[in-house]
Amino acid sequence: MRRLLILFVSVILVYGCIPIEDKINPKVQGLDIAGTYFYQDTIKFSVIFLDNNGLDSGSLLINKFPIETATEAAWSHIDTFEISGRRVEPSFEIVVPEYKELGTYLITVYGFDEGGNPDTVKRFFDLKGDETAPEINELKIGLEQDSEGNYKACRSTVIDVDGFASDNLNVNKVGFSWGGSKANLAFYSGDSIGLASVFDNKLIVPKNLPSDTLINLNIIAVDSFDNVGVKTIPIKIDCDDIAPSFSLVKSQPRVNINNRTFVTEGNQFTIEEIYVSDNRFTKSVSVYFNKLGEELSLYDEAELNTAETTELSQLLDLEFEIPASANIGDIYEVSLLASDSSGNNSELFVVQTIVIEDKAPLITITDTYINDVDTGFLLSGYTSIKAGEYVTFKGKVEEEFKLDLLQIYWFNERETPQVYLERNIFFSLPLNLASYHDQSSFAIPQSAVAGETYELKIYVVDSKGQEAEVVYKFVVVD
Repeated sequence: MRRLLILFVSVILVYGCIPIEDKINPKVQGLDIAGTYFYQDTIKFSVIFLDNNGLDSGSLLINKFPIETATEAAWSHIDTFEISGRRVEPSFEIVVPEYKELGTYLITVYGFDEGGNPDTVKRFFDLKGDETAPEINELKIGLEQDSEGNYKACRSTVIDVDGFASDNLNVNKVGFSWGGSKANLAFYSGDSIGLASVFDNKLIVPKNLPSDTLINLNIIAVDSFDNVGVKTIPIKIDCDDIAPSFSLVKSQPRVNINNRTFVTEGNQFTIEEIYVSDNRFTKSVSVYFNKLGEELSLYDEAELNTAETTELSQLLDLEFEIPASANIGDIYEVSLLASDSSGNNSELFVVQTIVIEDKAPLITITDTYINDVDTGFLLSGYTSIKAGEYVTFKGKVEEEFKLDLLQIYWFNERETPQVYLERNIFFSLPLNLASYHDQSSFAIPQSAVAGETYELKIYVVDSKGQEAEVVYKFVVVD
């Protein structure tokens, strides 16, 4: 018996082994991944394959979950690979493609041993869109910086910008904004856009910003998913591009809204109060006086060198004589020019003086009253009035250039003429005659008797000695 067993074993050794069926599944372990990924992220993980006998192959599958909801834009990934041995731990790196359907995905790793036995490991993750904002890189601004890090620029300056707007996927729009104002954006396409070609002398500092204003320039890039990248540059308005300016306050004769005045031949035009100012520093002022159409003729000039607003009538000769030989209708121009410390010149401030005929003053009486009752005064003959009553009136005195004298007389004609009022300084024309008297000014005494006569005379003289007068006479009645 023992011989037969030995013989049987010998036959088996000679002719082969009895096959044993492998019914033990391999083990697939690991697959540690994040719960969320974004476009162009890399899914990195390792998987451990174990088997009692021998490993054969594996596969990896990524699909939208549930797969029934997937569209044509869903991401699908398949990978197969060979493995051998009893323990294998390969690593994987899978890049998430862009523009795929968002949502929940299932990643499944299969392992097979030599006997065809399988095992799997599964993990879920969420795929989200691009949340990475574009970046502004290598930005260069063609401006100098001050000690505080602000870039200095002048109004209307064209800013040279260089650098790149970059995105992990695609830059869709590039542009700028000033402060919190609306962005100016233009469409582009690419993962990197050169800023020099985007702006190309189109980025200009607003012209209406006051000096020393600090404003932010925002360089903006927007990607296809509306993620916004911003680079902010502080810019300080630091320049002197504003010329000096003039402000005429008072002149004789007065200047109208069109900067014109009227002067008689042989008289003068005088600027009594005029100011010059600059946003920084006024250097000098020049005055010119010439006939219209002739070259500018320097009349006076002054060095100011001041940052203050300056009244010029005490510094410059601003009295301009119109020649006695001037013709009616001739125009003479007074021109002022100011320069500042930066070389900016003001516009010519021009006043045109038009030569007119020198007429005598004009006295116009509009209303006349006795005891505040509207009463017409006779221009020839006598107006009746009673003892104790008083005379008032309204009117004006007009003069084209300068009035030298106003006299108002009120007297009993039996007596020497008496000047009730005399003035020779007038701040404005025409004169309002009602402001030079009241109810007590021209009254008939209570003691007056019938037949007495009184005279009211308004007398004016202009600077050329031309006279005008208005005379009213009154007779006392019972």
